[in-house]
Amino acid sequence: MAEYPPPKHILRDLHVEVDQREELPSVRIPVVPELLGPDGAVRTGVLGLALDIFGGNLAVEAAAPDWALTAQLELHVVTPLREGTITVTGRPLRAGKTNLVAEARIDAGDTGKDRGPPCAVGRLTFTRVPARGGEPPRALRGGLLYAFADGAEKLALPFHEALGLRCDDAAAGAVELALDSYVVNSVGALGGGFVVALAVASAERAGRAWLAREVVTTDLSLHFLALGKGGPFRARATRLRNERDAALFSLELRDLGQDDRLMAVATARVALVR
Repeated sequence: MAEYPPPKHILRDLHVEVDQREELPSVRIPVVPELLGPDGAVRTGVLGLALDIFGGNLAVEAAAPDWALTAQLELHVVTPLREGTITVTGRPLRAGKTNLVAEARIDAGDTGKDRGPPCAVGRLTFTRVPARGGEPPRALRGGLLYAFADGAEKLALPFHEALGLRCDDAAAGAVELALDSYVVNSVGALGGGFVVALAVASAERAGRAWLAREVVTTDLSLHFLALGKGGPFRARATRLRNERDAALFSLELRDLGQDDRLMAVATARVALVR
């Protein structure tokens, strides 16, 4: 892809900033009303998107001259993030010959040493892939502050509507997302953060149908199995465990445009909005 993100892309509308001026990167996204869920806090899918952006920028620097593909992402919400700036920071835990492991925290804009408990925490695992030549240009940003927006971009719709998510069977968490230039990554596949958002939306649809009230995702563990290159992409949820005010779901995400190929699997816990 000649330019990433392309002129009309959700990362531009979100005003994502990647700050590589320090030893380790940080990612910032300003909180706007379109990112808030039924509890008045930033949707867990948005936090997952921010975490994926952070992990990708950390891994591309740590793995150089090799490449790194996201294998697993875990996200746990600690306290609602309602205003300010979504700020993701973290560090690598291991940079081995075959994989990279990193941890991260998400705060509401405070990155100082005396910051309190995080709003969310996450861990990411990447598979190291040796460079063979012919790969797309590597976007190393060491020493730079990189802003995706040119200035006037903004979300025109709430996050789920902006993505184009569709649900035709809420009880099964059957949610679909098309592949278009608004949500692609640098190789033209569905961006990893949008895979996370699709999984979260599926769990919340199923949870709301089961518990008969609004829910939010508190915990997610997702394994990436294949790039989503065809589309549309469809997620479905199976209930694993009931709790008094929550439920645990198993999720499958498939690429219908690649013979129903299994693209990712996940488990997600949803809880009633208080």
